[in-house]
Amino acid sequence: MENRAIARRADQERRALSAYETGTGRLLWQARLPAGGQSTPMSFVSSRTGRQYVVIAATGHDALATRKGDYLIAYALPAKGF
Repeated sequence: MENRAIARRADQERRALSAYETGTGRLLWQARLPAGGQSTPMSFVSSRTGRQYVVIAATGHDALATRKGDYLIAYALPAKGF
């Protein structure tokens, strides 16, 4: 079975989304979001390439005083064998 990553809910203060290796908890990557990411990230693996992707809506929120926007962003995780 291949290693997979799990995306953590976005860090509200830094507007960052992080992905961790499920087997070790090692940080794989982190990306800054253009607006608050109060939504739950979605993940899928391409049946054609085997590559894992993480998608998140970054829209911000008035009540949480995060930067507002209107973004749907997809990130490709590192290729197999990370």
